[in-house]
Amino acid sequence: METFDLVIYLLPIVFMLHEFEELVFLKPWLERNKTWIGRKFPRFKKALAGTASLSPSAFALIVAEEFILISLATIAALVFHAYYPWLAVLLAFSLHAVVHLVQGLVLRRHVPVIATSVLSLAYGIWGFVIVSEVFSTGEILSCLVLGTIFMAVNLWVMHRAAAAFDRARQ
Repeated sequence: METFDLVIYLLPIVFMLHEFEELVFLKPWLERNKTWIGRKFPRFKKALAGTASLSPSAFALIVAEEFILISLATIAALVFHAYYPWLAVLLAFSLHAVVHLVQGLVLRRHVPVIATSVLSLAYGIWGFVIVSEVFSTGEILSCLVLGTIFMAVNLWVMHRAAAAFDRARQ
C-alpha cells in the first residue's frame, strides 16, 4: 500500500478516535466548567450553553453525520480518485485539532479532547507532508479555505438539527 493511500484510509479512523473522546468526556467536562468558562469568556457563553445542553444522543447525531461525510470523501478519494473533498476534510479536521489545542492553552486547564487532538494533529501534519508532494500550494490553500467554510457551516447546521432532535424527543 502506498503512503498516500494509507493517509487517506486513516482519516475516518483518526476522526472517530478523536470523536469518541469528545463523546465520552466533553459533555461532563462542559457541565463542570461552563459557568467558569462563561465568566472568563462571556462572548462564548451562548454558544457554550447550546453545546452543553445537547443530549448525548444529539451530540452523537452530529458525530455520525460528520463521520458519514468523512467516509464518503474517503471513499470518493480511494475509489474514484476524487481527492479534493478528502483533502478539504483532512485540512479542516487538522485545523479543528489545532483549535482544541488552542482552547486548552487559552483556558489554561485540561480540556478532555487534548490527547486525541495531539494525535489528530500529528496525523494531520504527516498527511500534509504527504499531500504537499501531490498537490500544489494553491490547491492545498483552496481546499483548506473551502473545507473549513463547509465544515463550519455544516457544524452550525448540525447543531441546530441536533437541538431540534432534542426538542422533538421531549
